[in-house]
Amino acid sequence: ILYIADTGNNCIRMLRLSTQTVATISNGGIGIQDGPVSSSKWNGPTDIVFHSSGNLAFLYVTDATNAVIRRIDLVNDKTDLFAGNPGVEGLRDGAALSSEFRTPHGICIGLGNPTPWIYITETGGSQVRAIDTASQTTYLSVGQYGVSGYKDGIGTNVQFNTIQGIACGNITTLPILFAADTGNRAVRRIEKNIVSPSPTTAPTTTPTTTPTTTPSTSPTSAPSSTPSSS
Repeated sequence: ILYIADTGNNCIRMLRLSTQTVATISNGGIGIQDGPVSSSKWNGPTDIVFHSSGNLAFLYVTDATNAVIRRIDLVNDKTDLFAGNPGVEGLRDGAALSSEFRTPHGICIGLGNPTPWIYITETGGSQVRAIDTASQTTYLSVGQYGVSGYKDGIGTNVQFNTIQGIACGNITTLPILFAADTGNRAVRRIEKNIVSPSPTTAPTTTPTTTPTTTPSTSPTSAPSSTPSSS
């Protein structure tokens, strides 16, 4: 089974590969509404990731226009808010339900030790954010809030330009992220909060600061002990 965030239709779809059939599992209309999956509402869902543990199975969805991360409990038929403040864009780390995002787009999940971490690209914020699912705490991983450009480096010295998709991979216990830096026409590698290497011919994008919202807090780096997977 494949799960699909259908951005234009503001719904969540399911593709059953064995029968090549598509079903809409969540189609409550435009907005934000939790509760039973079938009647939940979305506003520009852009990406989705599946995670199961024991008898539990969840979908985590970037609900971009609502500026939040939503969670679908497939076993108990329930949608709820996992991180972010609906309709409020900004940069706030800390408790997931008090955190703020600016156009969250891509999402991936790492197995972690002992629990998974979720990584999110912010197209509007030009950053990668991380959520510890055990403590439900949001951290800044890499990127400079609201600054578009091209720069490798560490933490908040890094610059992206319209970062969108993201994928997680492991080399033994080392977390590796690969991000689609759309505006720079590049795939960036993120390892332990470090972005490297630069391509042979770096893009000529000139960094420009264009934040439309004032960060609620100063950016804070992800913990010095990086989760053991992405």
